[in-house]
Amino acid sequence: MRLIFLDIDGVLVTRRPCVMEEKLLQNLARVARETGAKIVLSSDWRRHPEARAEAQQVLSSLGLELIGCTPCKSPYLAQRPTEILEWKRDYLRTPGVQKLENWVAIDDRELLAEQNGRFLRGHFVQTHPLRGLTPEAADACIAILKQEQKSEPTAGSAMPGVPRSSSLEVSSTQAEEEPPAPPRPSNTRASGARVMAASHISAAQAARALRVHGNTAPAAVRLPGPGRPRGRSMGAIANRR
Repeated sequence: MRLIFLDIDGVLVTRRPCVMEEKLLQNLARVARETGAKIVLSSDWRRHPEARAEAQQVLSSLGLELIGCTPCKSPYLAQRPTEILEWKRDYLRTPGVQKLENWVAIDDRELLAEQNGRFLRGHFVQTHPLRGLTPEAADACIAILKQEQKSEPTAGSAMPGVPRSSSLEVSSTQAEEEPPAPPRPSNTRASGARVMAASHISAAQAARALRVHGNTAPAAVRLPGPGRPRGRSMGAIANRR
């Protein structure tokens, strides 16, 4: 089995908050079609049920299989690689699961510079937040997913990109569904500084957008006027100012 750890904002959403653009979705669909990859959601959209359900609906409409979400650790630490690695480690410990052939993380954040980002080397494609998953980025994802692993893991063995528990840097041992109160500013070194690691639009904002129009949002919205992007959205944008 091949896996895509998928961010949404800056990958599928680049022009209007909460609107997944059709051309970027088609690029993702091509990656999945040519590699047979399944999707694990690593985006902040996973933090709220409404946003997570909308992502599921849009991806399913394209025939993409969403099989899970990475754990929700504190969003005030730049630790998305840790969340990805913990999901993969738990998957490999599950009896009877399919062999993990390869995987790629797609994100507009600089994951290699985040906590445990070094374990993502060779498995990461960074997108530009204003361009998203371009055809070139999709080609890079396909190349990574189709390359062969250097060694086949056995039960209890280390797998490339999956560090043993003792080698992972851990800042919080308990997953947090709700973000903690913002910390007071400090002069802590960058490696340990608490920073807000959310994407361009937070999952909380996305959830509020859904609640304005009820719990069920249409998969697409037609926006009046020329030049507006066409894509899959979370209903409408909340709190217009």
